[in-house]
Amino acid sequence: MGASGPVKAIILILDGAGVGRQDEPGNPCQADANTLANTARAVPLQLPVMESLGLGNIAELPGVPPVSDPRASHGKCRLAYAGADSYLGHQEILGVTPPRAHLELLADSGQRIRNGLERAGHRARAAVPWGNALLVDDAIVICDNLEAAPGAAVNLLIPTARTAFEDGIAVGQIVRQEVGNLRVIVCGGKHFTTDEALDNMVRLDTGQVGVPTPSLALYDETYQVRHLGLPVDSHRQLPFAFARRDLPVGLFGKVSDLVTDAVDARSPAADTAEVMSLVLDHARSWPGGLIVATVQETDLAGHQQDPQRMARVLATVDAALPALLEALGADDMLAITADHGNDPTMPTSAHTRETVPLLWYQPHRAGVSLGVRSSLFGLQWSGEGEPLPVICEHASVDQQPTRRSLRT
Repeated sequence: MGASGPVKAIILILDGAGVGRQDEPGNPCQADANTLANTARAVPLQLPVMESLGLGNIAELPGVPPVSDPRASHGKCRLAYAGADSYLGHQEILGVTPPRAHLELLADSGQRIRNGLERAGHRARAAVPWGNALLVDDAIVICDNLEAAPGAAVNLLIPTARTAFEDGIAVGQIVRQEVGNLRVIVCGGKHFTTDEALDNMVRLDTGQVGVPTPSLALYDETYQVRHLGLPVDSHRQLPFAFARRDLPVGLFGKVSDLVTDAVDARSPAADTAEVMSLVLDHARSWPGGLIVATVQETDLAGHQQDPQRMARVLATVDAALPALLEALGADDMLAITADHGNDPTMPTSAHTRETVPLLWYQPHRAGVSLGVRSSLFGLQWSGEGEPLPVICEHASVDQQPTRRSLRT
């Protein structure tokens, strides 16, 4: 805790809101990907608050022009992790780049998974005659994830009107032991059935056999999800640093399913207005601490290839920002960023590997250009002992960072 009292830090993650293909070898198929710019070309954006913070100074966005005196420091972040994935992106934003996953489809791992499930006493059989998806206990569908890179994740679909979500998690933990994929994603909801999941299953040219989740009544008020990801060292992440100093930590939206450590407040809300309300309520009531929230509907709009929905979600966020900025004290801070791209105008519904925006606002600091940074949010560590995060406020790829301690 600094002399002026505890800091309140808020990180708002606009899931999938990239600002242009990351310039690197091996990414030619996404040369035209630019989630925010292409959305703005399809549906001109009106985001007056983010415009005043400097969003238009980061990228050329129709409807969001650059301003001469942006209120926030502003720049782009490159992805240090491989691929384009929410689990990896969120872990990196909070301070750790996980190990590289072993990418494999169910065509390679399906029999191994089936053997593991049967050893544990479950019934497992082929879900469809033309692929390696599995049907477990006549209820749970295991299939390839279609949204991330091929082989990055395995999906479990749990119709919770029939099967308890906790039973689905237990099956997912068995799958996790058998595969090296980045994530095993356990998804549950009351308003879809096993038969509907099987009827919507498709095979892609990549060899993936799975269910496009937007085709199901999944993302409603009954939606539950658990991400069983590759392990990370949470002691080197931002929530631990705050908790160790007895400062509260709140995780809202998708991040609450991606970070499993105990926190003081948690909600997996998917509705954007609800997420922003939770952030504002805690920003007003907590004198200090860490609030991390994910706006997931931007990502869902990308998967649905719906730029109109993307624009509406961004407008909802923007409309909630004035009250949130008003709730910040002089030494508090707000970061607005993203974890990858998900361009709704591309011919694919998969994530796109893009640089992402960073807006860094503190009431008493003038906005400056942050350039292009080498990692998401730019967390580094101030020594080998106490895991105190530092914010490299003025670091770019070509510059030596000027470090500023995040006082707690």
